[in-house]
Amino acid sequence: MRKPHPLLNARWLAGGAFLAAAVLAIVTSVFAAGAIESRGERMVERLLIPAGMDWVNVSADGLIVTLSGTAPTEAKRFRAVSIAGTVIDSSRVIDAMSVTPASALTAPRFSLELLRNDDGISMIGLVPQGWDAAAQVELVNTLVTDGDVTNMLETAD
Repeated sequence: MRKPHPLLNARWLAGGAFLAAAVLAIVTSVFAAGAIESRGERMVERLLIPAGMDWVNVSADGLIVTLSGTAPTEAKRFRAVSIAGTVIDSSRVIDAMSVTPASALTAPRFSLELLRNDDGISMIGLVPQGWDAAAQVELVNTLVTDGDVTNMLETAD
């Protein structure tokens, strides 16, 4: 009687089948994950770019989509997250964007104008908060002999 070949043994065949199935499952899962990630990125980018949001960088890691970049305003940052939330479940959208800092407020231009008209003098302008405007109006009032002094001064910090 002839002995069966050792590679054709049932145990070896079963082990080889399980090994082949495991390798096939791993390869399939790697390609499927890559396809899901790239499809999610493309879908979000297809909506953001026509909306004028080319400053957003989209990256996917599994089912999580991360938005990064520097938004011009807080409203545009929120709009980018909202647009991405229409394609991908909003709980899977990570906001890693920053916002361009707002420009610093400029100090007001302080000025004081004295205008003479038929009724007297008008004091018009913007003066600092600590400046004693009432004393200045009284000083001008003592200097004016004909007419009244109209106080139209505003103060600001």
